Amino acid sequence: MPYGVGSNNMGGDIMQTATGHFFGYEWDIVIILLVIIIIMLAYLIFKKPSSDIELAKIEKDTVEIKETVKELKKKWDEI
Repeated sequence: MPYGVGSNNMGGDIMQTATGHFFGYEWDIVIILLVIIIIMLAYLIFKKPSSDIELAKIEKDTVEIKETVKELKKKWDEI
């Protein structure tokens, strides 16, 4: 059978089918990655900043240290 239009169409169909499936999986991976990135960004945006919590702890510790120092000064003066 001579090479003609029929054989070229068959080859084209095979290539189109193979690349069509590949690009389908590629889009699935891209969409999954985008969803993961969006979830991570949302977590970073909406989580409570830990610096505020640490700052409150530091302020509380500072007040306790000041009170302890005052008590120690009183005891030192008594001695």
